[in-house]
Amino acid sequence: MRLACDGLETSLVDDGVRLAAAVDALIHRNKDARKRIRKIALRERHLGRMVDSATWTLLLELEALQNARWSEPTLALCRWAFTEGVRCGGRRRG
Repeated sequence: MRLACDGLETSLVDDGVRLAAAVDALIHRNKDARKRIRKIALRERHLGRMVDSATWTLLLELEALQNARWSEPTLALCRWAFTEGVRCGGRRRG
């Protein structure tokens, strides 16, 4: 996946909400990621019909915890790349 060249800048990297939104937008621009997201949604709909509401709630809580487990390291990796000089498309500026 490549970040658009208006990508990483100090104000974006310093704002966790904006950085998370930028990562999310990057993921949604990737064809393979969009296919995976659609497949997950389909499986979730099927599973939601198969389990009771208490089980479904527990599964959603588990999913939220798994997402949180990966979101902070992803943002930390973006910040690290920025400190290493990466600004656009995996390339160092200059």
